[in-house]
Amino acid sequence: MDHAQITKALARAGHNWTTAAAAIGKSRAAVSRVCNREIKSRTIALGVCALLDAQPAEIFPDVPEYAQPTPAEMRARRISEGRKKVEAALGRRVA
Repeated sequence: MDHAQITKALARAGHNWTTAAAAIGKSRAAVSRVCNREIKSRTIALGVCALLDAQPAEIFPDVPEYAQPTPAEMRARRISEGRKKVEAALGRRVA
């Protein structure tokens, strides 16, 4: 989606740039600039996606890193999956 399409989608969701920025906790200018592809901010992009009930690949298909998990998210997922395997093997919860 380009800036104009995001503006229309926000309006359909009951938001404008000011209310979207307030909901995300960032400035109106920063939110607008991310949606205009002038700057990159994963936090803002994911906030806009949440307001629009959409996935990052739908709103920002030209910025693939928004759709990719962060290293911290990947690490947490690996730990969680590993813990489940260990608990299944031991038959009990691990601390």
